[in-house]
Amino acid sequence: MKILPLLLLPLALAVPAPHHRGGRPGRPEHHPDHHDHPDIKFTLHDIAYQSHMIYSTPSHLAVHYATLDFNLTDTRGYKASCSAYDSSGIFNFFNYPQTFNCTKTSEHVGGDATFSYLGYNQNLQVNETFSVRGRNYLAVSDVIDLKAKGFQCESTNWQNPNWTWPNPSGNYQTYDTVCKPITLDTTPKVQKL
Repeated sequence: MKILPLLLLPLALAVPAPHHRGGRPGRPEHHPDHHDHPDIKFTLHDIAYQSHMIYSTPSHLAVHYATLDFNLTDTRGYKASCSAYDSSGIFNFFNYPQTFNCTKTSEHVGGDATFSYLGYNQNLQVNETFSVRGRNYLAVSDVIDLKAKGFQCESTNWQNPNWTWPNPSGNYQTYDTVCKPITLDTTPKVQKL
């Protein structure tokens, strides 16, 4: 009986012990294809809005447009300049969903950013696509209510008291809206593409 364990010893040594590549026994194995989404945060610097309408006569709207501008940075070092222009509305600019492209200004960090802005409720949303170690990701911010974040806008209306017809002295009337620039941080949701 004492010989049987000695005979089985070479067989026991020939069988490899279980190998745990993921670290300690009982923990799930880590696969090379598994990758958590990278942490990323956006900063929207100096978000600024302005609109202008100029009537050259009481019945002629000569100029009308609005702009929204800001600079975008993220925690990866990506930088972009974001700008939107709209001349389709009168008093209500950026009245329907549109996507605008940002222009990358960082030299060594890749990515592409876009944004959408709805003027009637001052809602802004920013998206960015980027790559990390050969994997492509999309980062999408929540819809940002600029008014709720303290975006303060002031509108002015000026009418020329010396305007006459047929020889007008300057424009008849102007409407301007300017919003004080604000800077916001936001953490987007990231998904693998």
